[in-house]
Amino acid sequence: LLSLKIKCFFLIIIVILLLIINYVGAKSSLEVIGGRTTTVQGGAAVLHCKLIGTTETLTQISWWRLTRGKPRTDNFYTISSHYGPRSVNGHDDRFRFIGSFTDKEGTLQLSNVTLMDEGNYTCVFTLFPSGIHETAIPLIVHVPPVTSLKDAHPALGNDEVPLITCTAAGSKPPAEVRWLTGTLGEKVRPSTNSSLHANGTTTTVSWLFGVPTRELNDRSVQCVITSPALEREETLTSTIHIHSAAGCAQYYQANTASFILFMWVFLFPARRGTEGPSWAECPGTAHALQERTCIPPATITKNMCNADFLEKDL
Repeated sequence: LLSLKIKCFFLIIIVILLLIINYVGAKSSLEVIGGRTTTVQGGAAVLHCKLIGTTETLTQISWWRLTRGKPRTDNFYTISSHYGPRSVNGHDDRFRFIGSFTDKEGTLQLSNVTLMDEGNYTCVFTLFPSGIHETAIPLIVHVPPVTSLKDAHPALGNDEVPLITCTAAGSKPPAEVRWLTGTLGEKVRPSTNSSLHANGTTTTVSWLFGVPTRELNDRSVQCVITSPALEREETLTSTIHIHSAAGCAQYYQANTASFILFMWVFLFPARRGTEGPSWAECPGTAHALQERTCIPPATITKNMCNADFLEKDL
């Protein structure tokens, strides 16, 4: 009888060991497959998630997230054999289940991705009898830059000044800005600065410096912007415009005088029948002709104050 008890005891031990070995073997082959996902703001992202290496019963697939927009861990989606796919803790119709519960695939598609969706997503499989198995899927969101190229319109001079400014604003990751200056060579030089914003985007500004000489006037340069968020590099072209300070002064003086005369004619009709115009009856500024010559106020005659004369002259 004692021998029979010993045999039964060893038999139970062997069965337990076999079960443990079988469980450990099944556990080691079980795997949840995920992976990092990268997309561009405004596009779509596929969050891959699949369970392999097990024949256990799947009871539920759950999705959790920790993102810029959800700084606390949030259970937002579940899939079960009884209820099917559904949103939890608030509806977000941008998420769509494109996997297969039968095949133990919990893949989700997220459309119209924003920067606030960036973060870590966790796919959780609940099995019977082994319990919970999960994997993390990081989502990276790229933001394309808003680009611009602006001519500084410098005046002729001997000091180095900014000639043109190239900007790649709000990019993630930071955009790279470079210049194509052709034969200008060492006559110009670039200077670049980047600013990181609170939302994780970066604005990169690059200036093209040079001494504003006549040699640089009307010369074309190109700003080339590259970023992982752009499908292809972007090239902006502009022309350097150097202005003469004296020419600008003449231009504004002539146009200011013409504008004053124009307003005087239409708002203050000339008085007729008087011996001669007074200071108050005619404009106090010099009258600008097309040749940009001036008639001093003291020499303005009554005829010059006549509206018909001014209209014809203008």
